[in-house]
Amino acid sequence: MEKILKRAIFEIESAQKIGLMTHVNGDGDAFGSLIGLQKILKELGKETLIFSSEPLLKEMEYLKNELDYNPSSRSEKIDLLIMLDVGVEKRLVCPEVYKSAKESGTRTLIIDHHAEGDMYDSVTSICRKVDVSSTSELVFWISQEMGLRLNKTIAELLLFGIETDTNFLKNPNTVNKTTYMAKSILLKYGARVKKIKESVLEGSSINNLKFLGTIVTRAKMSPDGVMATFITSNDLRRFKIDPGSSSSISNFLDQTKDAKIVLVAEQRAEDKIKVSMRSNNSNANVAEIASFFGGGGHVKAAGFEVEGDLVKMLGL
Repeated sequence: MEKILKRAIFEIESAQKIGLMTHVNGDGDAFGSLIGLQKILKELGKETLIFSSEPLLKEMEYLKNELDYNPSSRSEKIDLLIMLDVGVEKRLVCPEVYKSAKESGTRTLIIDHHAEGDMYDSVTSICRKVDVSSTSELVFWISQEMGLRLNKTIAELLLFGIETDTNFLKNPNTVNKTTYMAKSILLKYGARVKKIKESVLEGSSINNLKFLGTIVTRAKMSPDGVMATFITSNDLRRFKIDPGSSSSISNFLDQTKDAKIVLVAEQRAEDKIKVSMRSNNSNANVAEIASFFGGGGHVKAAGFEVEGDLVKMLGL
């Protein structure tokens, strides 16, 4: 891993003004690694700028006063553009910023843990390792390779990313001994697992439970073990649920032993459908399936977006 980490360290040490970006519909790992790295760079005396058009995750609101999250979606002159937790260009939250960086000759770096992506051959440098739990874990190991001692806020941001991307270390296919080592050190730096769990579970109201019950009840299993269900825009409005639930529901359904592959389709916009897939109970490589549709992810956890309207497609 040391050689991979040094690629990122070289790019960081060679730049002064650094832009940071992640993927659309950012999750805990995306925001944890994004803001965690921003704070690490500030500690190193770097000037930073986050490129995004998305609000802070509501689960991270308890850290709001410590984060100074003021993103911009407008291109600016930078020395280095770092893209975290993403390897597919169409999934960038601000693709025009990436395009502008390439056209101007700005150095570009990807820090990622996914198996598939169409950007890996077009950037200046890559810090990518698919057998670590999360991009937040990779950022943590970069900081340790640089000899940094992290403050409590940075530690909690990175642990937030690790815990949420591994379902609190319950997913055996994305967790290994390096993950436990990282968590142990982050706890020593002051990260609070209890606070992270409270913030994530805070939304578990009766509405959330009813929503979960509705989506699980409509799940269907094929003879060859593919379990599928869907989330409409009306479901989100009815139960007052924020978009982006497909990943958590696919993780929940993936605990069903009879399900070899889990597929959850969610209406994200009027004409956009997000599909989340899991395959922890089989040898299926869902990252290959996602890649075929322009998405990406891990062998056991991946996703993609397609155009369409679930209500019309399903005749509801």
